[in-house]
Amino acid sequence: MAEFWTQGKLEPKRQYRWQVNLGGFGQEIAYVAKKVNKPEITVEEASHKYLNHTYYYPGRTTWNTVTMTLVDPLDVNSSERLGRLLYESGYRVPKDPNDVTTISKAGSNVLMGAVTIMQFKAGEGGGANNTDDIVEIWTLNNPFIKKVNFGSLDYSNEDLVDVELEIRYDFATYEDKINGTAPLWKLSD
Repeated sequence: MAEFWTQGKLEPKRQYRWQVNLGGFGQEIAYVAKKVNKPEITVEEASHKYLNHTYYYPGRTTWNTVTMTLVDPLDVNSSERLGRLLYESGYRVPKDPNDVTTISKAGSNVLMGAVTIMQFKAGEGGGANNTDDIVEIWTLNNPFIKKVNFGSLDYSNEDLVDVELEIRYDFATYEDKINGTAPLWKLSD
């Protein structure tokens, strides 16, 4: 394994070569995404004690939420788009006791569209428009917004305003674009 670092032609995956697409926002959201974590999976465990030993067995599988940080520019206005997405998903500020409108998973899924996280290799600069540069694609299936933090303000700070978004989904699919293998965890055969 030590030979890896001595091979000039081998290229590791880099943290800064990526793009996230939220289908419900259009392509421009990719340019305001500042940080995203890849999907994470947790396997619960069950234990059985016998005499002086404990034996463990894998249990249910849970896909953990994905969080991302978006810059909030004036022209794309991430805050406004997220608020509109929540509203169109069914969220309403109650106006009277008879207002029973609520967010639905189906409405959220349609409005969120496909959520994909693509990682790139060093290429000719084509990025997402050049599919030859794509290394892997993670697709979040049945996504909806779980949490939005519209940022903070501070007179002593000159940083950009960030919006933090937490997305819940049922499961993720993964495509290895380098080796051309079939997607892992695919929906059907």
